[in-house]
This record gives sequence, structure tokens and C-alpha cells, in this order.
Amino acid sequence: MKRARVREISIVPSQPRHKGRLYGEAWGRLHDLARVPDDLSVRSVVSLSLVQLIEEGWLTRLSEIDTVALNRFSEGLTDTIEPPEAATRIFDALDDVIFSQARTLGSKLLLCDAVLRRLIKWDSLSNGPELWKRLGQEMAMHIRVVRGEAKLPLEDRMRAFRVDLKREHSLLRRWIRSQRQTSMDTDELVALTRHYTEENPDSFRRLRANWTLFESFVRNEPEWLTQRTLTSAAFADAFLAKHTNRSEESLRQSISKMPSPKL
Repeated sequence: MKRARVREISIVPSQPRHKGRLYGEAWGRLHDLARVPDDLSVRSVVSLSLVQLIEEGWLTRLSEIDTVALNRFSEGLTDTIEPPEAATRIFDALDDVIFSQARTLGSKLLLCDAVLRRLIKWDSLSNGPELWKRLGQEMAMHIRVVRGEAKLPLEDRMRAFRVDLKREHSLLRRWIRSQRQTSMDTDELVALTRHYTEENPDSFRRLRANWTLFESFVRNEPEWLTQRTLTSAAFADAFLAKHTNRSEESLRQSISKMPSPKL
């Protein structure tokens, strides 16, 4: 089935996505931002990168029937999403993605123009106050997790995330070993890693989307990329355990109970 593309009046802008190196730089800028960027061109690239993240999470939540309805609307075959109950499900799914990403990204989510357009629509909805209250709660959760005061809730998609993370780590470590002519200090290792992931963003979507946390791993324990005895599975568990404020054993037990990711 053809993937849905959503018209500008709803969530996703009509501009083409940035590919290749520019997309990689967008992720790097997004996750290294200490403040909202003053450069409007940088902000636009970050916004487009966030659009892809939101869109992917949104479409994976839709049933086949709702995807068909969204496709028809996106292609201009209908003026509204039909039937009305499908529109309700579709935009409930979008709101769910926004809440999920608010827990993960915090205030950086508001750099996405498409998200802001959806938030503006909340003002006219009967449950608008409840939606805004929920968003505030998720933003607060993000801050508590970052401070180590709370555990990030685990979603079923975490299992697929772990699979991707293992693959990306394995690929990156193999490439780094092929490049090592002499020993490198940590700064050199970080620079090399950043360069390669930015040049190959499609191969390192998970690492790029969580670059700040990943870089802290490399700086604190560079052996994650240099020692053969440390497996990619062990890296994924340690990475996710730190990200969610759990022990590695607790994380493994929780993920083992989740549905297997669809291939």
C-alpha cells in the first residue's frame, strides 16, 4: 500500500524532505541545541527533520482502513477525511505521537512547525484543555527523566528500537576499526563518529536521533566502540537503561515481554 502523505493544512508541510548530508546535519543540530537557534535556515532544517520523525510514528499507529482514508485525503480525492470517525482515530493517533515525543524530546519538539500547527488546532477542540494539560505533564516527565528523578515509560516500540540500535552500533564499530591507523583519543573518536554518522544518516537514524546521549557514552566509556569483547546487545541494553533510568536487567525483562517487532 502506498504510504500516506499528508496535506499542509493538517500536519506535514508540503516541502520536500532534506536528504543525505543535510538531513544528518539537521539531526546533529537538533540534539546538540542548547537553545532555540537564531538562524532561521537552521531552524527550518530542524523542523523538517522533526516532521519525518513525527510522520513515521504517526503512520505506524494507523490501521489499514485509516491509512486508506488518509491517502485519499492527501491525494486530493476528498475534501475531508472520511468517514468522520476515521478522522477522529487518525488525529488521536497524531496526538499520541506528540505526547510520546514530548516525553523523549521535551521542549525541542516545539521547534517543529507542523507540531505547532496541530497544537493551535487544540484550542478549538472540546477536549483542548485536557490535551494541553497532558502535553504539560509529558514535558514535565521529560525533565524529571533527564534529571534522574523518574523512569521513562516503556512503549512496545522499544523492542524494535533496541534491534535497530544493535545493528547501528555493530555497523559503526566495524567501520571505526577499519579506519584506525593509530590510537585515537576520545575527542578524535567522537569527531570521527560524528562525521561518519552525519555522512550516512539513513544508516544511523537511531543514533543520530539520540546523539547527545550516545556521545556521552562514547566520552565516558570509549571502549563501547573500541573493544571487541563488548557486544552490540550489551551496548543497546546499557544505552536504553540509562535513557530510561532503569537497571539493565530490569530493562531486559521489560523488553522481553513486549511483542516482537514486525519485519
